[in-house]
Amino acid sequence: MPRVKRSGRVGACLLFVLATCGSAHADPVYLRIATFNIANFGATDEYERSLIGLVNIIRGANADVLALQEVEPNARGSQQVARLAKLLNKAADHYGTPQYEYVIPEERAGDECVAFFWRPPAALQSPPTLLAHHPDPDGNGVPVFQRVPTLAFFRAGNFDFMLLNCHLYTKVKGVTSEGRLEECETIAQWLHGIAEGPERDAVVVGDFNRFLNGKEPWRRFAALAREGKYRFPLLEAIRREVPAFDPAESDPPDRRYSTNAGKKLTLYDQIIVSAGVTQELAKEPRFGEDVGIVAFDESPHYEWFMGDWRSATAILSDHRPVWIRLRIDLPDDD
Repeated sequence: MPRVKRSGRVGACLLFVLATCGSAHADPVYLRIATFNIANFGATDEYERSLIGLVNIIRGANADVLALQEVEPNARGSQQVARLAKLLNKAADHYGTPQYEYVIPEERAGDECVAFFWRPPAALQSPPTLLAHHPDPDGNGVPVFQRVPTLAFFRAGNFDFMLLNCHLYTKVKGVTSEGRLEECETIAQWLHGIAEGPERDAVVVGDFNRFLNGKEPWRRFAALAREGKYRFPLLEAIRREVPAFDPAESDPPDRRYSTNAGKKLTLYDQIIVSAGVTQELAKEPRFGEDVGIVAFDESPHYEWFMGDWRSATAILSDHRPVWIRLRIDLPDDD
């Protein structure tokens, strides 16, 4: 198992909620999960990246569990993750919130690493592993995944769940997105299996990129989603606010619904929940309350970013974090 890193003391200020889980009159208790493509983390000297800025962005997501993508697979990438954890925990000390632990899985397949951060009430239950799948089902010599997603198992309160951290590849076969269709379909098949298994709680997060013809990849998941195998809470929440929005055919209707800050009106980054996550997720997720996007670049502090995305990516990221909240005080339903 990769060594789990701890920085400072583990805060206990949220642990009291576990004692109230059985009370019918207790306020709901939530876990917040966030995903963030941190953009070539470790590709430049660590002092060129604004780690304080990243801390502020992550605190804006208020994540209890955070999945990072695009950590460089070298010593510099690992060092930057360690420095980020240290600064996050300095901020946690200042604000009186729980301390984070983190892990960079040693096993990887692709040109980058992922990382997981978590804090109480969440706890990692087993070492992260690569997603089990058939690497080349059609026998054409091209692997299904150029970056194999990483699976971790967490528990928070009464809620235990699998968390799949993925970054789908931009181009797989030549100059087309043909290969990425296989990546989407393999994840869909995995979610289909989860729906029929003993542990039905799964959350898929990450950067799904964009098809080269301009269409979002969500249509590849649409058939199973209609069958109730899984849900896209962010898309549901946006459509709740803008009923005319069709994620299979159109771009987000407003910049605040974009997850890629460098390319307006795109939904690269997403959160999918399996059919088992029923009582934990709101029946009708609300944008900004049950699921949301940290549009950090719209803050006056970052006004200089506009039109200067190449340097902005090197200093922070060209992606915006996406977050979701799930209830953890209800009885375990699987």
